[in-house]
Amino acid sequence: MIVFLCVRRRKDERLRNAFFTLFLVISIVDCVCIINMMVSNQLINMGIFTDFILNCKLWPKITIEIDDFCRAVQMNGHTIIALNRFSCFYTDTLHKRIWKELLQKVWITVLFTTPLLIALYKIPWEVVYTFANGEYGLHYVEKGKVNDNLSLRCYD
Repeated sequence: MIVFLCVRRRKDERLRNAFFTLFLVISIVDCVCIINMMVSNQLINMGIFTDFILNCKLWPKITIEIDDFCRAVQMNGHTIIALNRFSCFYTDTLHKRIWKELLQKVWITVLFTTPLLIALYKIPWEVVYTFANGEYGLHYVEKGKVNDNLSLRCYD
């Protein structure tokens, strides 16, 4: 679907509007999030890489930061798409003014800057892998305690 949109978008003027641009960007972010989770989950469960990943301080940090960033972009993106669809049905003239090409770049900027601020806020936090109930999990450490509310599970 993503490749189809990219190829068709060059030729078809109807696919160059804000909705399809946002849809394409969010689809790419979804793929990055899935690849990040698959790689992090599979590598920790493979016996070869388990010791390396458990001893490495940078790997869990990168993995959870990418995951947090992607989740925030997805949340913002779906909200912006909902606003786009609402404005389309509510009033056509307002929709065209809000979503014209110049403001479309503003929406894309908002889509990525707010999640970046969230991810930058969490960079100083420590991240550790834990093993409980037969599965690994990524957890933030706050004030010396593992925070189970902010975590990412690693399933087989």
